[in-house]
Amino acid sequence: MANPTRRGARIEDVEFHSDGMGYRNSHPAVNVKYHGRWDFGTQPDDIPDNDWEHLGEMVFECACETFWEDVEELARERGYDGVFSEGRSGGWCVPYYQSRSSASYQGMNYGKPGTTPDWAGPIRYPNFDRDGRDDYGNYNLGEISRFLAFARRVEALLAGADDYMRNEMEFRIDEYRNTRAHDERARQADEARTNHVEFVGVGA
Repeated sequence: MANPTRRGARIEDVEFHSDGMGYRNSHPAVNVKYHGRWDFGTQPDDIPDNDWEHLGEMVFECACETFWEDVEELARERGYDGVFSEGRSGGWCVPYYQSRSSASYQGMNYGKPGTTPDWAGPIRYPNFDRDGRDDYGNYNLGEISRFLAFARRVEALLAGADDYMRNEMEFRIDEYRNTRAHDERARQADEARTNHVEFVGVGA
């Protein structure tokens, strides 16, 4: 008998990941490795190479932080308790469940989005294996559907990363130029005050 489906929710569409060897302890995860090119357009003539490189690093770090914060929010909207990253480069997004009713949880801080789960007790992964079966051997269509809906939202966020970074770079360039202009005005004002003091001193 074929496995049931719901709005295209198929176990074949779910990716799994494990930090162990092979399939051992593997669990549903979303591949969030970034394969873009950091294309910020043409470097403006008024921005030196070192500053341009620094701006690019700032934009990428900001994009990563914003992405994981948005994914954390998506996870909670879908009924999960949070997400963390797995893999050597942190390129797998893993949603999880975690009980928050225990007394030990009270007063605990959340883990940083995209890093580790909250230190509040054991976590549970979405309850289905590579065959879509839960702990009781039943095909867990509801859990599969929830995960795939979450995965699609995460993939949409990742697809918008390049546009986000280009917009962020435009903002950073404007901020850079405004800061440079402010510093130049401050330098000219200091120079004018210095010249005025020197002029007064000569005429005294």
